[in-house]
Amino acid sequence: EPVKPKRVNHFIEANSVEVTLDHLKNDNVIPVFSKDNELTISHPQFIETVWEAANSFYSGEQIEQPDIRCSHVVKGRRPESINKPKNLLTEADTTQYYERCAFAIDIPSIYENVSGNRLNLSIVGVRALNRENLATKKSPELFRLAVSFKNTVCCNMCVFTDGYKDDIKVMSTKELFRATLELLNNFNTAKNAFCGTSTVPICFIRFFPSFCFSSNLRLREISPP
Repeated sequence: EPVKPKRVNHFIEANSVEVTLDHLKNDNVIPVFSKDNELTISHPQFIETVWEAANSFYSGEQIEQPDIRCSHVVKGRRPESINKPKNLLTEADTTQYYERCAFAIDIPSIYENVSGNRLNLSIVGVRALNRENLATKKSPELFRLAVSFKNTVCCNMCVFTDGYKDDIKVMSTKELFRATLELLNNFNTAKNAFCGTSTVPICFIRFFPSFCFSSNLRLREISPP
């Protein structure tokens, strides 16, 4: 009987915490663009839209539920608790959301064997609300996605992949769905163009600098030689 491969950790965890989709949906508020009070695309909408696009593109394949990590929680108070002492606050008195969110989705029915190791196809994504100007009217929001057999992601908007990566700016989940399908198709097309090469080196971040392990962020991309 074949041994089931261990679940791969696609994250540089740093100061992030593991969360569930239900927690993001039920225990967190959704930030808005303050000038017009338009909603941002929420973290669960981001994750579910990519998951649905993967199910559509890889129809009939096994698409696992996403692993999710978030960081930089932003807390607030409800109006009725403004004057309450901090030590008397309850969960009902407060609000919160995470500034940054990353996820990974494994597709174990699509895999490659590299040097005796089974590598599942995976999709990773990350977004950071500190990249958006929420003090203005609604504008395109930035999401970073990658698909390959070797992916690593962290909440500081860093993505390492030996496959296909793209920065996506969209106004709605419909646009995000279409952009995700295009990303998956570009990876599939490029891989086939390399005549069976096991992994396709299209775009690289060669290393994760030290800031990936802190809250400071300045993405540094280095092109291959």
